Amino acid sequence: MPQENPAIFDLSQIENSREREIITKLIQQGWGVIHIEQENGHIKALTLIHRASLYTHQPIDFPTSLGELEKIRELVVTAYLPRISKNSFKKLSNLSKLILSKTGITELEQGLFDPLSQLRILSLNGNQFRHVPSGIFQPLGRLEELSLGENPIEQLQGGIFEGLECLELLRLENGNRIRSIDPQAFEPLGKLRKLYLQGNQIQNIPKSCFSRLKNLEVLNM
Repeated sequence: MPQENPAIFDLSQIENSREREIITKLIQQGWGVIHIEQENGHIKALTLIHRASLYTHQPIDFPTSLGELEKIRELVVTAYLPRISKNSFKKLSNLSKLILSKTGITELEQGLFDPLSQLRILSLNGNQFRHVPSGIFQPLGRLEELSLGENPIEQLQGGIFEGLECLELLRLENGNRIRSIDPQAFEPLGKLRKLYLQGNQIQNIPKSCFSRLKNLEVLNM
């Protein structure tokens, strides 16, 4: 059940009463519903926007009530969320797609993605974090696509992509400030097919930087 006009969104179309209460509460808190899709009586995909926070640039908290949507598999959130606590996704273990682009995130807290072992797609494009902690993506063993473009990242250290053995697409382009790459940074990415690094400030490339990327088909620098 796609629904893309928040002005005429009919809450009665949400089949599960508990989930309907959660969405009602979010709307009362100023969130706009851009898209909802259901499957087997539960919300499968949800796109939310908090326009007031974006307009005023006043930070808000990640809505804790989203954690009650335990069946959800795809979540897109647009708001001014400079900090997201590591407990935000605690109950969202079924997520396969998470989009948090242009939300103003300034820091990636270690353990943030630990519950998301089923995640296939993660986009953190257009945020404000400069540092990506080593091992932060390690629990995401099934991740296939990772987008970190348009962030002021300056360095890719070793261990940053540890655990991402299934990753096929990595975006680090446009707006990043990457100057240096650790020789082992890409070592875990044996299945990587596409790597985008254009628009950075890379000064030198270690000789062994891409030596483990046997399946690489596209390299854009």
